[in-house]
Amino acid sequence: MFNEACIIEPIRNGQVIYDTFMLHAMSAYIRDGLDLGRPVIIPVINQPALEIGKFQNVRSEINLPLVEEKGIQVLRRRAGGGTIYYDKGCLALWFKAPNEGKERDYFDLATQPVVEALHQMGATQVVKTGRNDLVIDQKKISGTAIYTKPNYIGGGVSLLLDVDYDLIDELLTPNVKKMQSKGIRSTRSRVTSIRPYLAEAYRDLSIEEFKKVLLSKLFKVDSYADIPKYELSEADFEQIEKEYLPAYLDWDWNYGFSPRFEYNRDQHFKGGTVEFSLQIDQGKISRCKIYGDFFSKKDPDEIEQALIGCRLNRESLEEALSNYNLTDYFGSVTLDQIVSLILS
Repeated sequence: MFNEACIIEPIRNGQVIYDTFMLHAMSAYIRDGLDLGRPVIIPVINQPALEIGKFQNVRSEINLPLVEEKGIQVLRRRAGGGTIYYDKGCLALWFKAPNEGKERDYFDLATQPVVEALHQMGATQVVKTGRNDLVIDQKKISGTAIYTKPNYIGGGVSLLLDVDYDLIDELLTPNVKKMQSKGIRSTRSRVTSIRPYLAEAYRDLSIEEFKKVLLSKLFKVDSYADIPKYELSEADFEQIEKEYLPAYLDWDWNYGFSPRFEYNRDQHFKGGTVEFSLQIDQGKISRCKIYGDFFSKKDPDEIEQALIGCRLNRESLEEALSNYNLTDYFGSVTLDQIVSLILS
């Protein structure tokens, strides 16, 4: 596949694209709207981002308060599978190739050249296990996803050069209380970095340098400059922004397309303990009941009703509650404290 392919770099007006939403929109355009008559490789380095599978419950998979604090992008794939974390220590090779028939093993077609290239770079312990993973010492350093269309196959191979593993543990440990979820849960695999296993000459490469060396070996050329490339035009990017990007930025898809779930949040304030019992459907509050030992001048039922239909995000909650004097309902509390409690 690599010998016949060309590269499309995620570059616009000389600037490398790291935004995960734009990268996915660009990939969708290349898959569905661009036919070069040859395989295409898109080398991708993401800013920190989490991808969740189509059928997963985003709120039972990830620690959303930490995600928001760190400014990490969250995108729901159109395909199944589990939650994946990317940052600038991970290289992904997305590809599109002609569908040559079901008899081909496309996982081997994509991964075997990568194994050979890593071996050439000194990581001789890399082996393929199962259908789509590459491992070192039984720890995962790469995963592969593939899907087929009548006229092409698409997918990607991820390579963990040295991502922030401590942050992964924090991000994929949901900060929840009494959550009951019917979503499909991720299984966190043991993972490791490729970098320590590379030959000394390659061990200090930046992620960009690693990309260029690896691809040069995959394409069997002397340097990255010798690899055939196709450059997207400004007209291409304008079409991407108009026809493809909005679907990836859609809050209702990324957060709202989730199974129904219920959870409780409680916290003690100066005026007493406040507890929210919530049911969430498609990312919005469909039922709300407030409990606690606080003293109230007004019936909290008014707050319960105000929250029905709200998206479970800070902007929507603040908008719904901003016209209420919350001290009349819960004693000495602020809007920020109540919203933070709901989202905690």
